[in-house]
Order: sequence, then structure tokens, then C-alpha cells
Amino acid sequence: MIIERVHLKDFLSHSDTEIHFSAGVTAIIGPNGAGKTSVIDGIIFALFNERVRGDRITDIIKRGRDLARVELVFSESGNTYTIMRTRSHRTGEAEIYEGDTLIARTHKEVTEAVFRILGMDRETLMNSLFIRQGEITGLIEASPADRKRLISRLIGIDKLESAWNKMREVVDYFEDKAKEYDIKKAVMEEKKRILKELNAEISAIKRDKEAKTEKLNDIMAEFESVKRELSHLKKVRARYQRLSEDVLRLGERVSALNEKMARVERDLMDAEHASEEMRALEPLILRMENLERYVKMITEIERLKREYGRMKEERAEIRRLIDDMMRNRHDHIRYEEISSKLERMKEEEKNIKEHERRFMELKSRDDALNMEIERMKMEIEHIRSRALKFLRDASVAAKENRMNELDARIHSIDRVLRELIDEKGRIRGRMKEITKNMRIIDEASECPVCRRPLHAEHREKVRKAFEKELQTLSDELRRIERDIEEKHGEMESLRHEKDEIGMIDVARLEMLMRSMKDKESEKERIERTEAELSEILQKLERLREDIRRLEQEKRKYERGYQEYIAAEKALGGRNLDSIDDKMRKLNEEIENYEAEVSLTVEKLGYLPEDAEEELKVMREKKERYAVLKEKVSSIERLSAEIEILRGELERVREEKSEKEREIEMTGFSAERYEECERRYHEIAKEVERLRTTIRNMEERENQLRSRLKSEEAEFDNLRSELTSLSRLKDFVLALKDIREVFSKDKAQRLLRQRISPLISEYMRDFIERFNMDISDVEIDEDLEMRVIKRGGVISARAMSGGEKVAVAIALRLAIARALSSRMSSIVMDEPTTHLDEERRRELIEILKYFFKGARSILPQMIIVTHHREIEDAADNIILIENTDGNSQVKNL
Repeated sequence: MIIERVHLKDFLSHSDTEIHFSAGVTAIIGPNGAGKTSVIDGIIFALFNERVRGDRITDIIKRGRDLARVELVFSESGNTYTIMRTRSHRTGEAEIYEGDTLIARTHKEVTEAVFRILGMDRETLMNSLFIRQGEITGLIEASPADRKRLISRLIGIDKLESAWNKMREVVDYFEDKAKEYDIKKAVMEEKKRILKELNAEISAIKRDKEAKTEKLNDIMAEFESVKRELSHLKKVRARYQRLSEDVLRLGERVSALNEKMARVERDLMDAEHASEEMRALEPLILRMENLERYVKMITEIERLKREYGRMKEERAEIRRLIDDMMRNRHDHIRYEEISSKLERMKEEEKNIKEHERRFMELKSRDDALNMEIERMKMEIEHIRSRALKFLRDASVAAKENRMNELDARIHSIDRVLRELIDEKGRIRGRMKEITKNMRIIDEASECPVCRRPLHAEHREKVRKAFEKELQTLSDELRRIERDIEEKHGEMESLRHEKDEIGMIDVARLEMLMRSMKDKESEKERIERTEAELSEILQKLERLREDIRRLEQEKRKYERGYQEYIAAEKALGGRNLDSIDDKMRKLNEEIENYEAEVSLTVEKLGYLPEDAEEELKVMREKKERYAVLKEKVSSIERLSAEIEILRGELERVREEKSEKEREIEMTGFSAERYEECERRYHEIAKEVERLRTTIRNMEERENQLRSRLKSEEAEFDNLRSELTSLSRLKDFVLALKDIREVFSKDKAQRLLRQRISPLISEYMRDFIERFNMDISDVEIDEDLEMRVIKRGGVISARAMSGGEKVAVAIALRLAIARALSSRMSSIVMDEPTTHLDEERRRELIEILKYFFKGARSILPQMIIVTHHREIEDAADNIILIENTDGNSQVKNL
């Protein structure tokens, strides 16, 4: 994985920070608290959606803000990926793109996609690509036990140890569960006793219930006999009561008939007196009819005259409205003609405006396409120019061929380098041996080579031979070092070219060219459509000009039109002929009524002075006449009613006497009825008591049976649990066997045996590249480290400061490569922590020589530190400072 860019928005102390990373060593430098480590925290959050610091995931949100956002761009296996994650106080969002293609969204899907791309989860990535504070020399200077613990944590063996310890809790838990077997067995025996008691109680209740049922059957025979007698007495009593009620009712009816007959006789006498008074009022009633006719006709003549006057006023108004309509007729006709024409033209404008909207949409799309095509051309040119620097042509096939060629050349050069480094080590060893021998011959008495006695001439001869060989070896060593330097430069150049080619997205180039071709075709179609719509829009402008002209002309006729409409509405369909006809008819009616008035006056024999007052007096007397007439009309009815009442009274008296005789014939005795009813209730109470007792027994039996069923079910469950607990004992034994597999001498040892040779092999590779006077290094299966120099095995404490730093880096890189076969980037967090000044200088020298520029053994290294000396070992320097709680970034 190569990290290319990270953008932090309201993340921890960063308000808006964007950092671009390149190949080589990038140093992120700044004082403590400036926000350096927050950059690494952002990378981890983007990859795995996990908090790095704080108790809650929302602690990553900058104080006072609502949303934190991180965007990370990295490349892997020649493909570029972009991750975007956000986190608010309630929720969060996530997306990951491969190039421009969205491949996952939601936090869970993005994290799964990262795992598929990198082949690592968070812990594996942290242990392989991230070197934490103090890990550089801590692994070397720690005691053997601590070093073993640290390496175990890095390679994951500590998880097996933790699993082994935690399984003890699981085994203990299930052992405790298995101890329940004896308890359950005792409970099961108690259940057997309870079941036996329940069955015995159910049998006793059943026998008692049968005895009570037999007694109930005996009582029921007597109860039925008393019940029949009581039923008969109830019927007799009911007849007695019904006849008594009839006698009472008939007595009341006799009294009511006597009262009614007295009242009718009084009404008859009043009616006979009213007949005499009515005959005296009859002449006055006849004259009142003519007076009423006179008043009615006079009133109607006055109404008709008022109607005639109103018709006359309406005729004048109609005449005025007709004159108004005739005066504004031309404006009305012209206004409607223009309105109709405008309506048609606006409908046409509405239809054309749809084309106008379509034209604007196409214009906007055309502008957008121009921008997209221009952007694509620039990106295509950029990718093509980058590709043609290294490839014959900008294609996926050319890229794959060149990458394969570079891999082959790198492998070949690496093989040559190994041979040269071996030869260099051999020559240095020989030179040290010669130097040692030269010191020896000055003091020795015999030749260290041939073991013959030394004299002055021989000593000088041997010295010259050593010096000559030393000079030859020195010349050869310089040649080899030049070759090694040359090969390192060539390999670095090839690796740099491979990294550059790997970052060239030629697949995107082909996609962009296809997309640009599609967009150019779309642009041509849009431009053709725009040309067609342009002609239609010219017609729209002319149409709008005609509409404005007609609307101006329409306003000239609007006042006359409104006056015409108002007159027409007020006229409401009326005309002069209709009004004249009505006025003629009203005049005829008035004349007819005046003639009838004259005839009525003749019948009265006088001309009434105040007809209304006179009529009022007559109407009062007429009302009295009507009342008298009503009374007189009831004389015949009242006489007939009196005869009917006399007959009804006689009949009711006879019926009452008959009912009294029937009462005597019933022979009803209240004492006998009460005695029978008392006996009935006594027996019924005893029956109910027995039935209740039997029901209670049945309920108790049902309760016992229900409990019996429940106890039997619990008994069956206990039996099943005992069977399960028996199997649980076997399961505990199996768990113990499984836990044994995770012990130090089983799976843990197997993992150490598998990974220790890998770490040893990778450490040797890095030690050889560092060109140190160390012939071998080894990590055994107990994670003990052996360092071998030409003088033999040495301890970590016996190494020089520079050797310790170099071996520590080699060990940490070897662990990283063992965990991640595709190691391409390393992140060091405060690597100088706990190092004194001399060790820091040694670390910086190693970083400068083996990781900076063309000699780098890794494509990318990111160092987070507060020591400015690291600048000397960096290809790129990023300075982070904190101002008023905000992290600010500067590229140096």
C-alpha cells in the first residue's frame, strides 16, 4: 500500500488539512500537541472506522463542530483507491472508490473492502506497517523475556496465549454447570414423591364426589314433587290475582262512566242556550261578507296602481340601458375579437415555450459537456504523457509487459547484488585477517601462515606479501563497492520507474477515451437539436411581439367593453314590448276592480266611512257566532252519547258481579301456598349446596390434574436435563483437550516454528543490504535472537550503538514483511523517543543511507517526530504547528 493523500476536515485538532505523500521518506515534524499523530489517526480511521484515542468514536470530532470527515487516497497493486468517511454525533457515512467507480458504501462494507484489497485487518496492518514509539531499539535492548513478549504481540502469538487463559474461564463455567447433575437428581426424586401424593389425593376426591352425587339424586326426586305442586298453586294464585285486578278495574270504570255522563249532560244544556244567541247574530254576519269584499277590492286597486308606477320607472331604465349598449356595441365586438385572437396566440406561445425550456436545458448540458470533455482531454494528455515517458504506448498491455520486464531486471540485479555483497564480506574478512596477521608478525616468533620461525628478512618478506595482498584486496573492494553502488542505483532507478508506472492508471486512460467519445457524440446530437430549436425560438420572439401589440390595442376597447357588459347584465333579458304589455294588463285590472267596488256599495246600501274599523267590530261578532255555531252542532251528538253511556254503565256493572263470583270459585289459600313455597326453597337450597360441593370437588380435581400434568412435564424436563448434564461432563473433557491445543507447547510453539525462519531470513536480507560486519542473524522457535559476527555469537548488549539501531530496524522490517508479503510502506511514530543524542544520530545515518533517495530499500516511509534532526534523512518534510487549537500544515 502506497499512501498518496489524506484530507482531514474538523478531525481532532485539524480544521481543514490536506497532505500529499510521495515516494521516499516523508517526515511529519512538529512540537508535541501540534497534531502530527492525528494525521496517522486519520489514516487508521479512514481504513478501519476505529477510534485511535478517546473513549468514544465521536471524540474524533473537533470541539465545537458537528461532523468530522476524512478522505484517504492510496494505491495498491497498480490501482488507486479513495476512501471517504464521516462521523457526526449520531451517525456516520462511508464510501470507497476504485478509480471513479464506487465499490462499497456504509462503514461495514468499506471496512470489508479494505480487508479484501490489503489482505489485512487493523491489527495485522498496525503490527506490520506501523512502528510505534520505542519499538526500534526496545526489541533489542529488552530482556529476553520482554523481547519474546513484544515479538509475540507483534506476530499475534499473544492472542493464542490470551485464548488459552480465557478458555480456563469457559472450562470452569461448564464444570460448574456439570455440578448441577446431583442437585437435579435430588429434585427429580422430590418430584416423584409429589406425583405419588397428587395421584392419591385425586383418587380420594373422586370417591367423595361419587357419594355426594348419589345423595343429590335422592333429594332431586322429592324436589321434583314439591316443584310440581308449587307450579299448580302458582297458576291458581295467578288466576285469583288476575280476577281481583279485574274487579278493581271494573269498579273504577263504573265511577268514570258516571262522571262522564254528568259532564255530557251539562254540555247539552249549554248547546241549547247557544242556539238562541246564534239566531240573533245571523243578519249581521250576512252584511259582513259584502264589507270584507269591499275592503279587499280597495286594497287590490291600490296595489295594482303601485305596480303600474314601478313598471313605468323600469321602462325608463330599460330604455337607458339599451341606449348604452348601442353606443358601446363596436368596442364590445372589437374587444372580443382581440381577446379570442390573443387566447389562440398565447396557447401557441405556451407550446413554443416548452421548446424554449428544452433549448435552455440542452444549452446547459452542452456547456457541461464542454467542461467535461476539456477536463478529460487534460487528464488523458496528463496520463498519456506520463505513460509515454516509460512505455512504448499508453495501454494496459504495454504497462503489464514493462512491469514484467522491470521485475525480471530487478530480480537479476538483486541476485548480482547478493553475490557482490557476499564477495565484499569475504574480502573485508580477509583484509581484517591480514591486518591482524601484520600486527602479529611484529611480535610473533613464527610465521602465522607457514608456522616457520621468523627472522628479520623473512618477517619483511611476509609483511611485503601481506601489504601487496592487502593492496590488491583494497583495489578489489573499491571496485566491488563501486559495482554495488552502481547496482543499488540501477535497482533504485528500476524500482522508482516501477513505482511510477504502477501509479499510472492506463485503464482509466482507456475508460476516459471511451467516455470522451460518448460525450462528443452526445454533444453533436445536442448541437443539431439546438439548431432546430433556434428556428422555433425565432418564431417565439415574433409571436411575443404580436401579443404585446394586440394587448395594447385591447386596452383601448376595454372601457367600452366593460360598459356594454354592465348594461347587458343589468338588462337581464328585459325588453320594452314585455313591459308595455304588462302595463296595459294592469290598467285593465284596475278598471275591472273599480266597477266591482260600485256594485258592492249598492249591496251594502251605503258608502263606508271607515270600512277597516267597521270590519274589525264585525269580525269579533263573527268569532262569537262561530263558537255558538260549534256548540249548537253538538246537540245531537251529545244526546246520542248520553244514551251510549247509560248502556255501557249497565254492562260494566254486570261484568263486575260475574268476576266476584269467579273469585269465590277458585278456592285459593294463601297459607297453603306459602307452606309449599317454603318447602321448595329449603330443598332447592340443599340441592344447590350439594351441586356446589360437587363442582368444588371437580374444580379441585381439575386443579390437581393440572398440577399433576405440570409436575410430570417438569419431571420429564429434569430427566432431559440430567441427560444433557451427563453429555456436558463429556463436553468439559473435550474443552480441556481443545485448551491444551492452545498451550505454549502446542499451537503457540507451532506458530513460532513456522514464523521464526521467515523473520530470520528477512532479517538476513536487510542486514546484508545494510552492509554490516555481521555474518548472520537468527530468531529461534522460542523467539530468542542470535547475532553472529566473524568472532562468533555475540549478545545484543555487546553490539555497538549503530549496530543495535540497524539490527533493530532489520528485525522490525522483517516482522513487517513476515506479516505482509506486499510491504511497500512503513510508518514510524516518534522513532527517536527514548533514544539519546548518539543513538538518534546513528538512526538518522541509517535512514539517510538506506531509505533516502535512490538507495531506499522501501518505496515509502512516513516518520512522525518532534526532532528536527530527522529532516536530514527525509526526502519530503511536512511541518505541523498548532495555533489557537488549530493544526496548520506547511511543506518545507
